[in-house]
Amino acid sequence: NLSEIATTGGGEIAYDQGVSGDLLFAGQQDYWTFEGRAGDRVTIAMNGINMDSYLSLRSSGGITLTQNDDVDGSGTLDARISDFVLPEDGTYTIVASSFRSNSYGPYRLQLFKAEDN
Repeated sequence: NLSEIATTGGGEIAYDQGVSGDLLFAGQQDYWTFEGRAGDRVTIAMNGINMDSYLSLRSSGGITLTQNDDVDGSGTLDARISDFVLPEDGTYTIVASSFRSNSYGPYRLQLFKAEDN
């Protein structure tokens, strides 16, 4: 069950939650934060409307841990970070933006945590 909140400019996001945002100008970056624990396996998906979505994940110290602009190199406009294992407990930041500086618009962002087997 995915809960949905609507906001723009970023904010907080939780596991198994979806948010709607809107990149209003070229070069805008929205920052979404969540609390993670070492060993959590996360998947982050960004689906942009008429834009080339770009995702990056930063540690609580601001270090970029991973990034993606194409789902599995498929050439789509959606971005997805799949099964990334968080290295430490802390507040992580998802940066939602556009890969191309001249494209922007509304998007949906989803955050999932893999269940432990």
